[in-house]
Amino acid sequence: METTTNLSKSNLEYGNLLSKKEWDLFVTFTYRNKITETQNRNNMNEIFNFSGINEMFWIIEFAKGNYNLHTHSLISTHKPKITEKYIKNYWTNIGRIDIVQYDKEYNLTLRKSQYEEGTGLPYYITKCINYYNTDWDIQSKIKIDW
Repeated sequence: METTTNLSKSNLEYGNLLSKKEWDLFVTFTYRNKITETQNRNNMNEIFNFSGINEMFWIIEFAKGNYNLHTHSLISTHKPKITEKYIKNYWTNIGRIDIVQYDKEYNLTLRKSQYEEGTGLPYYITKCINYYNTDWDIQSKIKIDW
């Protein structure tokens, strides 16, 4: 079977790296109002500082034809339900939020037709990692064991 991909080499590498982790939540944060990358980073730091979160990867993505951004995030937590409730409460006045429980088997096949070579959510959310000035971070309160 011929494999086609829209992924760059570094996108594949980051996707491979993120695929090795055990994530609990996939979150997409959107904003009601236009914000800066610095404001987004401050919001992500606030989310990360919640005591239930162990590790977090996030990356900004700008909407096509729009200068407004949204942020995709993978979160590892020892309290998924409590963390989900905290994030929803925190984000209520900021914008819209979509939170799903991360299911490794499901998410490894997500968007397979678009990203055949590197399938799954970790590859999808890193698709913008090579874009000029894309802000992203990997944060951890525990020793990262990649």
